[in-house]
Amino acid sequence: MVWVEVFMEYSLEPLQVVGLGHNRLERHWDDKLSSTKDNPFPLAPKDLVRMGLVTEENYQEQNQQFGRFCNSIMESELLGLSSIPRFSSVPCPEIRILGIGLAERDLLWVRAAVYSRFYIKAYDVSRVACDNLLSLTESLPYTHKIDVIHGEIEDLWQEIRITPDMEIPLCYGSQFIQVLKKTKMKRVVRRLGDHVAGGVNTCLGRSVCIVHPLSEDNKRSRQWNKHCIPSVEWGDTTPYSREELLNALGIKARRAGVDIDLLGVHQYFHQTYSFLKISLKG
Repeated sequence: MVWVEVFMEYSLEPLQVVGLGHNRLERHWDDKLSSTKDNPFPLAPKDLVRMGLVTEENYQEQNQQFGRFCNSIMESELLGLSSIPRFSSVPCPEIRILGIGLAERDLLWVRAAVYSRFYIKAYDVSRVACDNLLSLTESLPYTHKIDVIHGEIEDLWQEIRITPDMEIPLCYGSQFIQVLKKTKMKRVVRRLGDHVAGGVNTCLGRSVCIVHPLSEDNKRSRQWNKHCIPSVEWGDTTPYSREELLNALGIKARRAGVDIDLLGVHQYFHQTYSFLKISLKG
């Protein structure tokens, strides 16, 4: 399995790694994450925005609720890791964040992570996203424990291999897998599965948490704010099913006992999101 290992001092500029297709993706996600006249509610459901059902008030409320959902589960995961007896013997346990997005919505748990001795590496192809996390964490006293890397994830993976003994107990991706095309999703999830399987001899083990809208939860019509919505209309998102994600883990990971657990479900506007944990069983 191939990952990047890029060391940098925390600054107001993220480290940049440019690869093929990077500029096009960067522009696309910079636009998606920027609040403008044509895009007043970044990452809000496109169908509800078009119908005029998203307001500043319910947009802020829905984002805060989504954040509380993600942060509550992540803080529980952090507590579980830091309670492992061998945790204190690990010099610098790392958490990798795949996709930063709005940051303030679902990455508030980063504060708790750095206070608990975790070292954070966050990756995003969008400079706007990178700036979002830098702004969110600039007041923390431990900013030297946070690296923000600007680049496309598969370009970054080509730089260095993770060795079996590296302590990277947790990777996190919220609304990340869903924006990958199917062939790329399979490559990424397979690598994540191999990463988890490769942690069998580490002190803290390895797991991957993803927040993702499963297709089986988003097929039916639903009521939202007294409006009947016949179906969820997606933009960049592909709501992969749990079976598709399991298959994408690959034979090697599944034979090793890697599986996907459901830790929670949350309604974001009329979309249903699942908090999933990819981990090694037994």
